[in-house]
Amino acid sequence: MSGGPGEDGEARADRPAPSDRQAGRAATDPDGDLPAERVRRLLIERGATPVAVDHAFVDGRVGLLAIDRLALPGEPRYTAAEMAAEAGLSSELTSRLWQALGFPAVAPDEVIFNDRDLEALTTLRRLIDLGITDGASSVHLARVMGSAMARLAEAEVGAQPAARPTQAERLAFADQVLSAPDNHFDLMAELIVHVWRRHLQAAVRRALTIERTTEPGAVVRLAVGFADLVGYTALSQQLSDQALGNLVSRFEEVAHDVVTAGGGRVVKMIGDEVMFVVADVAAAARIALALADVFSDDDVLRRPGRHGGGGCAQPGR
Repeated sequence: MSGGPGEDGEARADRPAPSDRQAGRAATDPDGDLPAERVRRLLIERGATPVAVDHAFVDGRVGLLAIDRLALPGEPRYTAAEMAAEAGLSSELTSRLWQALGFPAVAPDEVIFNDRDLEALTTLRRLIDLGITDGASSVHLARVMGSAMARLAEAEVGAQPAARPTQAERLAFADQVLSAPDNHFDLMAELIVHVWRRHLQAAVRRALTIERTTEPGAVVRLAVGFADLVGYTALSQQLSDQALGNLVSRFEEVAHDVVTAGGGRVVKMIGDEVMFVVADVAAAARIALALADVFSDDDVLRRPGRHGGGGCAQPGR
């Protein structure tokens, strides 16, 4: 995907509107092969303003504007309190869930929720009714889910092809998304659900293994490992934003691959540090050594003052 306008899909107030000549030239495909005017019409039908559409064509961000307009169909209809009442949950729990998902607090009289939001909240209430979760656990679940989905969304938006797409390719993408919106979202939903099922199975098997091998109330011991980039603070002051971003992305990629290949599980990544867990100390040591070896051999990470340092520890619990 290419870059897009502001998060709300509207034109930035501090950017002058493109001239009629610019907008007309950008909206007209010179070869006559791509339906630029249809893309323009569909965007406006989906709620984008003509000015936002003009900017998207001129800036080469028409694909992102298309996704913005399709991501959450439906007009806002409910305040938080109204949605909570419809779903059968308290306003307090609804507000906690919303913020746990990673979204800012809303004013009591602000109408920002639509029927899709209500369906999601109703689904959660049904899970609570079935005993699958409860109020407190649902907030934790929402926090984990929100964090994961936020990273996934950022990764999808930030994904760029090897070569910068041409205007014709961007327009073709927007046309495809707007003409058959269910294709994009249904395919992503199927993929997300499948990956979730795989991880759910793995988590259940870990839990079953622990239950079979420990007495009730026994403490489970795992090896915990850490690895980070030595000299990262100094590097952050020397490198450009892009170079630093590339460094951190490569570190995360390498660390994740090495940890999972060694049978471990990445717990979290914070900038230049990865924390992982694995069943035993020997496996953690092997992962730590593998991390140090891979970091030192990697073309991006192997530079003066830049290398990996790893270690593992067995916690007291």
